[in-house]
Amino acid sequence: MQNYNSANSDKMEVVMVYETKCATEVEDCVIAQIKKHRYKKRKDFYEVNVDIIKEIINSCDKMTLKYKKKIISKIYYYFTH
Repeated sequence: MQNYNSANSDKMEVVMVYETKCATEVEDCVIAQIKKHRYKKRKDFYEVNVDIIKEIINSCDKMTLKYKKKIISKIYYYFTH
């Protein structure tokens, strides 16, 4: 986090760590949900309640994993039938 804080006037604080197998997909999903709350142009700074962010992260992760499982099962079906 030190790298992020060095050039920014708004100091960042880690309030949650979340592990997932689909980090890029979950990140894209979360950003799509909170995009309208961006408060600095061309920067990823958002004004959103932390509890809401946690809910969005959990929802995006579940949705992404569900989608991946569905796709994998369709591919498996395609190649085995």
